[in-house]
Amino acid sequence: MGANESKLKYKNYVYKIADSTRQIPPNSQYWSFFWREPNSAAEIYSLLTNTDIRSLRDANIDQFILLIKIVCHRLIYLSSLKNITWEKFPKNELLNCLRILTRILPFLYEAPEYQIREKELFWSLPKDQLSNADTQNTKSNPIPLGAKLIFTAMDLLFTTDLTVPSNLSKNTTPINFANNTDYIIWEPGISQNAKFQEPNTEIDCNRLEILRFLNVLCSQCLYKSISNIIPVGSRYLTVLVTSIDKIEILTFISSLLNLTCRSTKSDTRVNGLEFSNSKFKELRTLMVTNAIQLLTLCVVY
Repeated sequence: MGANESKLKYKNYVYKIADSTRQIPPNSQYWSFFWREPNSAAEIYSLLTNTDIRSLRDANIDQFILLIKIVCHRLIYLSSLKNITWEKFPKNELLNCLRILTRILPFLYEAPEYQIREKELFWSLPKDQLSNADTQNTKSNPIPLGAKLIFTAMDLLFTTDLTVPSNLSKNTTPINFANNTDYIIWEPGISQNAKFQEPNTEIDCNRLEILRFLNVLCSQCLYKSISNIIPVGSRYLTVLVTSIDKIEILTFISSLLNLTCRSTKSDTRVNGLEFSNSKFKELRTLMVTNAIQLLTLCVVY
């Protein structure tokens, strides 16, 4: 979307959502524009300025919340698609969902008057699900949207050909299907003895998108006073550190820790931070920085 006409079109879509006299149905194709058109995180950040997001939020909070909800459900839906090859899978749509949520969620968190709306959106169950839960056993208990996002992001961090390399020698077919998870540790170190491999720029880029999203999702505490954080805590971090399967959380923590340790090595041949291309070096540095931030959040919490 490099053309000025395309950028103007994106702005117009945002302005129409802000129009309080026009309510867009949740099932309208109108919403799909937001995850189909942008091609990068930079585009989303340039198109959705701070002023634009706050104007949308304050002019029509119902539509603002609906946008977040629809993008969340689209992300969860795309991450659950099976038996589809990566060639046919709309990977850019999945990444755009992550980028949009990463961009706009802080503006929901920062306004104390919308704390109840945030809680209702992410941690309350629809009435129909609440009634159904009474007739189901504990294994079928419905899950709040906030918890679903944590589980989805964790799976995405260990998805073959997205955030971990695939090992075709272990497969019975050379066809790589989307959304296959493989909980393998990212870097040699704790629980993994191997030689350091050259960083994969595409995988690092995808990891960065998801790590950013998780950091933002868990950043709600930044907008609260310390006196309120201590007794209440963070629901997102509580799910992350207590509700993930043991093998998954150990792989996750080991991956972040090993990545951090590798990056602190003084030997530029193995620390994974030296690139002839400055953009690749910046990308790797950002990915490592976000990994350290998320690791710190988990350990401290």
